[in-house]
Order: sequence, then structure tokens, then C-alpha cells
Amino acid sequence: MNKAIEYLFLILITIVPLTFTASTSELFELPKIFLVYGLTILIFFFWSAKSIHAGKLIFRRTILDIPLVLFLLSLSLSTLTSIDIHTSIWGYYSRFNGGLLPTSTYAFLYWSYVSNMTSESTIRLIRFLLASALIVSLYAIAEHFGHSYSCVVLQGRFDTSCWAPKVQERVFATLGQPNWLAAWLVAILPLSWSFPPIPNFPYFHKFHNRFKLLFPLALSSLIFTAFIFTKSRSGLLGLGTTFAIFWFLAFLPYLPKFPRLPKKLVLLLVILITSHLSLITIFGSPWSSPLKTVLANFNSRGMNSATNSPTLPAPIGTESGDIRKIVWKGAIDIWKHYPILGSGPETFAYTYYNFRPSEHNLTSEWDLLYNKAHNEYLNYLANTGIVGLVSYFLLFGTFIVFCIGTYCRTSRLQSARELKWTRSDYATTSIAILAGYISLLVTNFFGFSVVTTSLLFFLFPAFAISLTSHNFPTPPTSFTKKSLLLKIPLITLTFLISLILLSKTYGLFHADQLYTKAKSYNKQDNPRQAAKVLQKALVLNHWEPKYYDELGDSASQIAVKLAEDNQPDNAKEFANLSKELSDQALRISPRNVSFWSARAIYFKRLAAVDPHYLDLAIQALEKTVFLAPTDATFRLNLAVLYNYSGDLDRAIKTLEETLRLKPDYNQARDDLDKLYIEKGESSQELKSQKNSPQSRPDPFQGNTPATFRISKPATTKIKRAATLPYTRE
Repeated sequence: MNKAIEYLFLILITIVPLTFTASTSELFELPKIFLVYGLTILIFFFWSAKSIHAGKLIFRRTILDIPLVLFLLSLSLSTLTSIDIHTSIWGYYSRFNGGLLPTSTYAFLYWSYVSNMTSESTIRLIRFLLASALIVSLYAIAEHFGHSYSCVVLQGRFDTSCWAPKVQERVFATLGQPNWLAAWLVAILPLSWSFPPIPNFPYFHKFHNRFKLLFPLALSSLIFTAFIFTKSRSGLLGLGTTFAIFWFLAFLPYLPKFPRLPKKLVLLLVILITSHLSLITIFGSPWSSPLKTVLANFNSRGMNSATNSPTLPAPIGTESGDIRKIVWKGAIDIWKHYPILGSGPETFAYTYYNFRPSEHNLTSEWDLLYNKAHNEYLNYLANTGIVGLVSYFLLFGTFIVFCIGTYCRTSRLQSARELKWTRSDYATTSIAILAGYISLLVTNFFGFSVVTTSLLFFLFPAFAISLTSHNFPTPPTSFTKKSLLLKIPLITLTFLISLILLSKTYGLFHADQLYTKAKSYNKQDNPRQAAKVLQKALVLNHWEPKYYDELGDSASQIAVKLAEDNQPDNAKEFANLSKELSDQALRISPRNVSFWSARAIYFKRLAAVDPHYLDLAIQALEKTVFLAPTDATFRLNLAVLYNYSGDLDRAIKTLEETLRLKPDYNQARDDLDKLYIEKGESSQELKSQKNSPQSRPDPFQGNTPATFRISKPATTKIKRAATLPYTRE
């Protein structure tokens, strides 16, 4: 049982970061969380079987038990009062991280780890974690130089053509986003400094001693190289923090004997600093250019006069720090409205629309959907209120206090001898775990947790506790005929429960694969095939509102086709079905702005079947605008529908409101100009505003999603946020 649990944790920590698939609606995070669920179920079975075999519950009490229970309790209370209970339980769709279920899964993994894993198995697991980091780093380095295995999976080509061109500038490997990769690598990096990644094999002592420094240095350099290719500023801040903490604590026991410091420790530090600075010089950083670019600019300046010297290109888009400030302001406004328990775990995507500052419309990312606050602490504050944030602080604060206390107890022993990288020396490894853990807290200040970093957030404390605790062997149990008659049915029952859970987990995963196929069919104008696939998805997962919403899209398209084929009765039947499916999606997720805007799309389309659907489309968009009062595109779409319905005055008024929200919205300005002309009123003032500098065409509107335009047909789609492989930091 112990070996089975250990192997499952080895798979968890090694394979999950490498997992991605092209068959799901989200390539990276979604398959990772489902793999976590599957492995957790297997761990549950073997832990349960081990406890049944021992005749008692095998559970080790730790210092984090109470903080962890309080944290889960706060999430549970927030979920009960959530504006969207479904999302709060499962997590935001496509991410599935941060909800009550995934967080409870991580907590279960923590308890199962400390209850079953020994210090020796922890060292082995850390080595596998470093091996996983090495593979991901090599993947990222290859990606930087134009070769990505993900493109082999997606397109059958070993290049980066399947991603945006800037993937070579900011790599993301198998994690899906540069900042996520940077946060994960920085948290692991200190472990490569603390002990050699290979064990002391018999007959290889001379080889091992000779290369004791070489292996951690080579591994650290490769991980660091991949890290700097992410160009992550938050990651660099996390690296500075973890570097300072690790080396300060490593040298602290020896300071009374200064300048007599351990030679190996000093040598390792000097080599690390030199190698890392050299890599930054060669490849650049978020704040510096690569050496190749610097030399090219230097040569260019030498060949040209001062007046013709090249200048650095202007930054593209609004500075990410400025955008973050706006999003953080919205998060604080959400908390003010839901101060105690928040709006519910993972509901930021819905509530931010309602409290989105109007100045967000003046940024280059004005039309993107934000499902996170890009600050883990403000995210918890908005989603779980002050109760959730305090419990979160208590959780990681308790672990930090535990690590400091453990460090103080072991520092006396550490100061009595030089640093030794042996199997029995866990002091520096514990320091590395603490430093890596704090780096997560730093990077989370500018971002948010994902599956890989959440695993480290909950398992790093388990590592540290396992390294500093005595190993308690399972007491031997005697086997009698009576005990076997009781244990075998219990283990069989546990096995059946685990099998059912595994089957259900795979069913949910496969349902998303079917949903992804259906979306593709709908985009290819094949709604009947999409409907067939979605019906299968709903059999596997009948409570997912996205499937009902997408099936409503299919039904509306089928209704229009039937109307064009002169089958009015069948067309009305499918039109009613589309409405019922949209109703069902909104019953499950009533505050989902995307569902309300999609409802307007379907009803606008169905106006070709029955004109009264145009009024329903207007009502849906009015609700959308109510939920997202500062979103300029939704108001523009509403104005278009008002105009279609013949209500010119309301269309003009809504467009004027749109321009007050976003003065540089040239599409709205053009439409308003047309309506003024149609109404026969003077638009001279509008034209003078149109020619003003602040209303010139915005170069960042090239990616603006299609909206209802006055001159476009009824099938044009309203803006729906796209999922990007990654976004600017």
C-alpha cells in the first residue's frame, strides 16, 4: 500500500506539469486538473485499504490541520452564499481551479501525503519533481528557439506556428502561460541548490563526490534559462525573494564565525550568481535586451549619425501594471459589496463585469474577459470576503511560522558542521522548500494560482512536515477469520466506490471533449451534428450550463435553416427548444454575462423565424447591460437592436452612453453618425469630435470581436471573449 501511494504521488508531481491535450476546450489546465482528480481517487483507495488493513484510520495530526479546516470551512460558507453555486463548487469552466472541489482535493492530497509518506520517500519525490522541471525547461528552451512539441500534437509540425509569433519571446512550454511557467519554475529552483539530484548509488562514491556541485549547477542553470525565456516580471521578483531567503538562511548559522564560511557553500553561491548574471546578459530579462540586440544597436549607432540612431520600439498596448491597477480597483469594489463571505469562489468573471471601472475601456485590453483579479489575495477578498482572506493568510502564515521554528531548532546543529549534501541532511532542503513556498506568495501577488502552482502550495508544506517529523510505522495487525470476513467486504466496497468515481471523472473529461467537438461543428455551420454530440455530452454531465448554452446555439441555427426550407412548424419547435435550453443554462448560472449575451445572439437569429424573438433579444441584452454596466460593446449591440426594432431615439441615446464610456470607440461613433443622418439632425459636433486627436483610430482595436453592426445581417455574433494561449503580463 505504501509503495502504491508513493508511486501515485511520483506520477502526480512528475506527469501533471507535462500534461496537455488538443482534444479539450482548454489545452493545459483542464487536462491537468482531471488527471489530479483521477490520481487523488486512486490515492484515496489505497489509503482507505491501508487503514482497513491496519484496523484503524491512519491519519497523522499536523500543525496545519486547524488552519486547513478553517480555510475549507470559509470556502464552504462562501459557496453556500455564492451568486453562482455551480461555479463555486467546480471552479470557472476551462480552469476548474480555485473552486471548493479542487481546493478540497488539494487539501486531501496534503493529508494523505503527511499520513503516508516518509522523509526518504519525500527526498525521492523531490528528485522526480526536479526531473519534471528539467523536462519542462528543455521543452521551453526548445520553444524559445522555434521548436515546440505541442505543435507536433496540434499540427504535426515541430515548430511554433500553432501559436502566436511572440511565443518565442515568452515561452510557456506545457503550462500554457509564461507567468504560470515562471511561478512554477521559481518555486522549484531552490530545491536544485539544496542537494544533488541523484542519490548516492553504491560503487559510484568517487563519481558522486567529484560532481557533487556540477549536477545542481547544471540543473539550476537549465531551469533558470527556461525561466528567463518567460520574460516574467512577477517571476523575477519571486526569484529575487527566494534567492535572498534561501541564501540568508543557509549562511545565517555561520555568521558568528564570519569570515570563516563553508567553502562549498560560498563556491556554490558565487558560481550561481555568476552563471545566472551571465545568462541574463546573454538572453536578456523583462527589463533588459539580449546581448545580441545590444551589440546590434551599438554597431548601428556606430554606423549612423546621432540623428539617425535607432530608437527602441514603443511598447505595444497599455502597460500591464496600469491594467492591473484598474482590475484591482474593481476587485476591491466587489469586496465592498460582498464584505463578509464574498461573491463566491471563482465568481470574479461575473462580478467584475458589474463593478468594472469605466477606465478599463481606455486600455488595450478593454474587450477581454477577466476571470481573475490578477492578484491572488484580492481574488480571495472579492470571492470569499474578509473571512476567506483571513483564513488564507492563517493557512500559509502558520506554515511559515512552523518553518521558522524548525529552522531555529536545527540551526544549532547546522552551525556545528559544514553543509553536507547527504541523505540525512534535510535542513537545507527544508530551507529550499520555505524559499520556494514564499516565491509562490510573491508571484501570486501579481497573478493567480493554477493547477501546478496549487499543487506546490499544498504539497510543499507536506514535504517540509514529512522531512522534519519522525516516521511512524503502521502497527502490525493479526489476521483472523473474523477480521478477514470484515476487511475484505470493506476493501471491496472502497474499490467499487473508487471505480465509480474514476468512471465519473473520465465521463466529465470526455464530456468536455464532446463539447469541444460541438463548438467546432457549430462554427462550421453544421448545427445538427453539433446537437447530436452535445446530447451525448449532457448524458455524461447534465449539470454543466455551458453545454445547454451551446446546444441552444445549435437549436437556433437549426430553426433558421428549417425556416429557410419552408418548415415553419419545425422551425418554431426548435426556436422554442433554443429558448428552453438558454433558460436552463441561466437557471444554473444566472449571473453569467456570457450566457445573457449569447441568449441575445440566438434570439436575434430567431427573429427570422418569429419576429417576437427580437423583443426577447433586446430584453436579454438589457439584462446583459444591467450586469455589465460599463462594457461598451454590449451597449453598442443593444443600440443596434434598438435600431432594428425601429426605436431610433433609444438607439441614439444608447450609442451616446457608449461613447461616454469609451470616447475612442470609432465603431460606435460611426454608427451614431449614421443614425443622426438618418434622423435628419446635424452631426457637425460629432464630426468635429471624430477628427479630434483622442478619437483617432485605435491601433489596438484590430482584434475587436465582431459585433452587431447596423448594416450587418441577423446572424452576426455579439462579442464573446476568446481564450488565448497566454496573455501579456
